[in-house]
Amino acid sequence: MEIFLSYSYKDIEVAQYVSAQLKKNNIGTVIDYEFYEKKNNVLDNLRYNIRKSDYVIFFLSKNFLSSNYSMLELSESFNELRIRKINIIPILIERCTIPSDLLEFGIIDFSKSFEKGIEKLLAKITINKRIDIENLSPKIYEKLVEIFLKEYGFQILQSNNNYDIGVDYICEYYAKDPFGNKIKERWMVEVKFYKNERFSINEIHKLYNYMLDSLSKGSKLLMITNSILNSAAVEYLENLKNKESIHVTVIDGPTFERLIHKRKRLLNRIEEVLYASDK
Repeated sequence: MEIFLSYSYKDIEVAQYVSAQLKKNNIGTVIDYEFYEKKNNVLDNLRYNIRKSDYVIFFLSKNFLSSNYSMLELSESFNELRIRKINIIPILIERCTIPSDLLEFGIIDFSKSFEKGIEKLLAKITINKRIDIENLSPKIYEKLVEIFLKEYGFQILQSNNNYDIGVDYICEYYAKDPFGNKIKERWMVEVKFYKNERFSINEIHKLYNYMLDSLSKGSKLLMITNSILNSAAVEYLENLKNKESIHVTVIDGPTFERLIHKRKRLLNRIEEVLYASDK
């Protein structure tokens, strides 16, 4: 496992402290400025090392935000995230404006206590290693999705385990209108697990067509996959929403894992399932 540290050189003491802690706890191989100082073609080496990394840790500070190199590393990491699964961990080392793209990743706050920050960072990487979505069986993955849906408030009305319903789950979800009144929504949920293949736009199209042909016209559509949405799939989704005025959501692999980490109870439940499956 390789970990790329992205920081302003002005914050190198903080980065060295974190690097030392990662090495002390045998948490992968750390890549940082020591590598670049000895190499030419910095930009090419930057891209290469982000592409081969499993984790990118951003050290957020005013220095980071004013550094062109740091902004380049941020951009390259998001480019890589669109291609494959890469774990992005932002850590806040001082109060500053957090780039909006990083808000959904769960900020680890080092600004108040480095010791507590390190504990949270080590725990997050350790848990991520245990919850390795890519190496799950399809059966276990579907079990995790079912737990995920229930934790996020979906009531499962039907599943393909008991009936041939055309999709994996038909669910109800109670949302609220702008005035606080409850609204009952119906969701059609499809789960797609890929071992080697890439996510296919055709799967979204099939789910949409099934909704049109079923008795649940007007249902909201949700697809959960362990794969990654490429730019073509994202564009197709936006066009479908705008053209057909439907509600369709696709949760890809990296997003699924980020949503898991937002709910501690969900995280604990999934760890229990994975532990039981290893026995």
